[in-house]
Amino acid sequence: MAAIDDRLNEIRHVRNDIWRCRRRLKSELSDLERKVLEDRLLERQSAFERLLATTFPFTLTLSSKIREPQVIGAQNGVGS
Repeated sequence: MAAIDDRLNEIRHVRNDIWRCRRRLKSELSDLERKVLEDRLLERQSAFERLLATTFPFTLTLSSKIREPQVIGAQNGVGS
């Protein structure tokens, strides 16, 4: 149980760092500061995505084929 708590804490830490970078980018910065911060933001976003993928390794996808709703017992006009 401690491992998942550690992982969730790390995810929160990285997320908060991303928010800090974004807030800082809205302020007035020199070109060099902006470049360094943008690079850090990209690195932290990649780390965040990796952490999410390893912590929650499953994905949900929607089928590209949408089926017609079926009513049980309504085949060949029976039940309608």
